[in-house]
Order: sequence, then structure tokens, then C-alpha cells
Amino acid sequence: MTDAELERFMAHIEFVPPGTCWIWMGSDSSFGYGQLRRGSRTDGTRRLVKAHRESFEHFKGPLSPGLEPDHTCSNRPCVNPAHLEAVTKRENQLRAIRRRRDGLFIVRYRRVTLTAGIQDSRWNGDPAASMVPRHGRRTLP
Repeated sequence: MTDAELERFMAHIEFVPPGTCWIWMGSDSSFGYGQLRRGSRTDGTRRLVKAHRESFEHFKGPLSPGLEPDHTCSNRPCVNPAHLEAVTKRENQLRAIRRRRDGLFIVRYRRVTLTAGIQDSRWNGDPAASMVPRHGRRTLP
């Protein structure tokens, strides 16, 4: 990641008290994972990448083939490298199942404006109803 890319990346993060999640405030996927564009439109290298993967690779180094970053905090928009661990896809899936079964997995990826304490207008407290595909940037009330 170049200095300009890093500066742009860091501008989309809301930092909260030390030891907690770094919340991605940029664009996100319909599943709640942060995402951003890399590359150039003119030379055809433009692509969409996951923000937590970019964070892991910048702060911890490249992922080995067959590994993916797992959120140890179970918070999908989190890009804190201390909360990301390289695991196999199988291990990531098993951890997600265990978190759900043990009641540790909480649908927390609907962002909150931490400074104002205002919830995203799409969140109504019902996890099933909140999993509606969204496109583009979030707007807060």
C-alpha cells in the first residue's frame, strides 16, 4: 500500500478507545464487511477489495495461500489488525458456527456513529430483518 493509499484507507476508520475495534466507515458489502477500490480504471487494474484484508496485509504482511483473515472480535466492519488472525477457510467457518452456537456471535456489523451514538437508520433491532442488501455509502439520520 502506498503512502497515499494508506492515508486514504486510514481516513475511513473511526478509532475508538485502545484495545477495541477500528470501525470501517467507508463503503461496505451487503454482508457488512468493509470494502474499497484499488487500482486504476485506465489500465484495467481496478478491483474491489475487503478492508479487513487490506488492513491485515498492510500491518501484518501478506496472507499465505489458502489463508484468510478471521475477525476474532466477530465484528465485520472491524479493521483493527490486532483483531484479525490468519486461518484456513474451514477454520473460519467452524469458528463462526461455534460463535453462533455458544451465543458469542452477535450481529454487530450495523454501524453506529460512535461520537453521536446514532444508529444506522436501517437497523431496527431484528437481525433477520436487518440483513437486507444495501448498495453504496451509508447515510445516517
